[in-house]
Amino acid sequence: MASIPTIDSGVGLEQQPHMPSEVVSPTRVDEAPQQASTTPGDGRVVHDNHNPPADSDMTDENKVPFKEKMIGYAQKTRGTILRKPSLKEHGEKILQGETTHADDRQK
Repeated sequence: MASIPTIDSGVGLEQQPHMPSEVVSPTRVDEAPQQASTTPGDGRVVHDNHNPPADSDMTDENKVPFKEKMIGYAQKTRGTILRKPSLKEHGEKILQGETTHADDRQK
């Protein structure tokens, strides 16, 4: 029966794997890395405007803020559920930008 070779037995030391830094000296690259590209071209040009903002994403001074929209929808829903038309109309005015919740709280 053959014995299993071990490191201590001295058999097979030449066949042991070596670290890459022992085989080849490290290199240094002074160039910028190549840019990956999924579009035609050589990858030298950076295409950072592949998703331009839509017209709806632009800021609008007459646009109702998100918080006011949520309050308007809540007022409208609450007015519908509780059968209070004045509350529902108030929510619709907030959604249209005619009034704000903050203005009504000061009254």
